[in-house]
Amino acid sequence: MFWDDPNHVPEWLKGMSSSQALQLMHKRVNDMISHSKGTLEHWDVNNENLHAHPFEDLTHDPHITQKMFDWIHALEPNNKLFLNEYNVITSGDTTTYRLDKVAEAGLPIWITELTIKDSNENNKANALDDVMTMFFSHPAIEGVLLWGFWENAIYDKQLSLATGSNVTPNAAGRKWIELFHQRFRTNESHNFNGHTVHTRAFFGEHQLVLKQNGKTIHTENVSFNQGSRTATIHLQGTGEIYI
Repeated sequence: MFWDDPNHVPEWLKGMSSSQALQLMHKRVNDMISHSKGTLEHWDVNNENLHAHPFEDLTHDPHITQKMFDWIHALEPNNKLFLNEYNVITSGDTTTYRLDKVAEAGLPIWITELTIKDSNENNKANALDDVMTMFFSHPAIEGVLLWGFWENAIYDKQLSLATGSNVTPNAAGRKWIELFHQRFRTNESHNFNGHTVHTRAFFGEHQLVLKQNGKTIHTENVSFNQGSRTATIHLQGTGEIYI
């Protein structure tokens, strides 16, 4: 929604009074949300504000970024809202101890611009394996977004996970598919005669299928997150089965 970099603040906004700037900033939020309302899951509210503070200077308000969040939240209360920043993980320029330091804020973390630069696709695949394992293991991280993946639609081809006109996964792309569609998913079968099954599963959305004598008798989508550990399934005519 806003980019806290002096080189990317619109020229027509510069030189405005603080009241004029606030009016135009409100207008931008309202106009953008009017086009996107109900279609997006996330908003990058203010981008790269650890590196500069033009909107604070323009409005003379040190809390303007918090107000940006408030404006958008009022219009899209179900969207996840991000304060996005680069080089948080790859270097100590803006943070120390990287993920653990950011996690001290007590807020969920998303990896929003994941890129691994290497001309050797096998090296890139190994590095992707390492960082994704780290991200999925850290309790504060909720999700991962790629900066891009196709060599013809990314600013540096050495970052790509797929090549050619058919968007063919390279070694790193195949590693991504393996991680997300195999290793980081739970696909298990259990037999039970009682009422409870204990197992370990990744956080996220799952489809639970109950079978009796090889025939599917119930299918239900269940979700596990930091606050939920149990799925309770009700089967009509058979009492309760707790999975």
